[in-house]
Amino acid sequence: MKILNFAVRTAKKAGKLILEKSEKSLTITEKAKNDLVTNVDIASEKLIINEIKKTFPDHAILAEESKKSHKKTLELFANSKYIWIIDPIDGTTNYAHNLPIYTVSIGVFKTKSAEKSKNYDYLSGDLIAGVVYAPRLKELFSAEKGKGAYLNNKKIKVSSIKKLSNSLNVTGFPPTHKNINFPYFKTMTLKSQAVRRLGSAALDLCYIA
Repeated sequence: MKILNFAVRTAKKAGKLILEKSEKSLTITEKAKNDLVTNVDIASEKLIINEIKKTFPDHAILAEESKKSHKKTLELFANSKYIWIIDPIDGTTNYAHNLPIYTVSIGVFKTKSAEKSKNYDYLSGDLIAGVVYAPRLKELFSAEKGKGAYLNNKKIKVSSIKKLSNSLNVTGFPPTHKNINFPYFKTMTLKSQAVRRLGSAALDLCYIA
């Protein structure tokens, strides 16, 4: 699939840039309390967006750090057949502290229709391809709709464990919701073998597979 192959190549390019810049001093700021963004997030996002625009100029882009792309979402994307969904560094706090659990996350959504209601805007369609690349861990997850998921080109599948008491679980929650989530975290920890908070939601989902 042309789109998936392109997404893989682009994620690798962004991962290379992230690794190179990790050896230099970072500029770190807070989007909100304990919600970090670095100059490398911005650079990685710019690289990915530029690559997409060169190859797929008529595709829309929804990117983590580009605030303007989050406004009037339906109006921006209703007439776009494809939407690229980007997180240039998922796990920025880990990255800022030199913990290797962070990823480049790229997904592709194919739209079918757009609708409005009193309270919400809707886009219906399918996620047709996705890539999650952890450059320091040298792990590249990829998937294409209907064709399974892969880690470094080897097919993967979910665990066969069915009982919660035998399971290893993973979760994550934003800094602003810690107090709300801690009671649930405790309950699940007591009911299972363990619950992890890795700090990269994209990698959490990949490890389930």
